[in-house]
Amino acid sequence: MTDHSDALKVQLPTDKELVLKVIPMPGDCNANGDIFGGWVMAQVDLAGAVIPARYTQGRQATVAVNQFIFKQPVRVGDILSLYASLTRIGRTSVTVQVEVYAERFRAQGVYVKVTEASLTYVAIDDEGKPGPLTTAGLHTKSRKMPVNGLIPGKLYLFKTRAVGGLTGYSDWSDPVSHRVL
Repeated sequence: MTDHSDALKVQLPTDKELVLKVIPMPGDCNANGDIFGGWVMAQVDLAGAVIPARYTQGRQATVAVNQFIFKQPVRVGDILSLYASLTRIGRTSVTVQVEVYAERFRAQGVYVKVTEASLTYVAIDDEGKPGPLTTAGLHTKSRKMPVNGLIPGKLYLFKTRAVGGLTGYSDWSDPVSHRVL
């Protein structure tokens, strides 16, 4: 089966926000000629930080990679489109789902889902300690931001679908005190 088969072709999501487009280069390759998974992870981390930045209005840190799935290889020259959506907002943290689609260099207009991930970011102060989210930036002109009516400080759990079709609820807590952030 090739990357151009009907089984792998997908439509780009309409319920998520396009937050980053990037093209991997030859220097990003591993010994097999595919793009390093770590390079893809770095792009996902950058893309995932876009939505939480609207809530932190300052410093933030990636505190958890809740899930990361490589579905297909990424190749030199692929045009990667990274889409993100909010899945959880807490008092100090935001969880987002990131999906990565590749438009193959030799098959423009055909998209393949190559990666999906769930990441949690926490607002931090100048000393690196968790701080509350802000309501500034919640009113955005982005057509895909599902944030209207969400209040920082109130815990929201969004139903998510995991590998194999299992459903669950996204949550994150401080590993020391076990309190929800």
